[in-house]
Amino acid sequence: MAEQQDHHKELQLLPSPPSTESPVRKHRPTVITTDHHNNHHRSSSMIHHDLDLKLSISLSSISTAEELPNGGVEALKWQAAEQIRLAAIEKAYAERVRELTRREMEMAQSEFARARQGKKWRELRD
Repeated sequence: MAEQQDHHKELQLLPSPPSTESPVRKHRPTVITTDHHNNHHRSSSMIHHDLDLKLSISLSSISTAEELPNGGVEALKWQAAEQIRLAAIEKAYAERVRELTRREMEMAQSEFARARQGKKWRELRD
């Protein structure tokens, strides 16, 4: 009876069967903006990645890439796909920063033009 209970506990420690979902980590990008007027040495925005990790416990030893069929190839494919995905996120972020910078420049030019018009108006009035 005690042996059956120990066996049952052992089975609870084994990883659950793989699901249809990919067993790799999931990244959810989160954009945090900082006050760039007070922090001149920092960028105006930073991207942080929240990692959604899954933990599994196994009684077997960890397999190496040589022990797994196509393990090394699959790992390289995953790394390449991950790098492409991160590059796409960084590109979108850079485009957004460029757009915000362009808008800020337009606002500054408009404000400068209004200030110049106000100065001319005051000179004519005086």
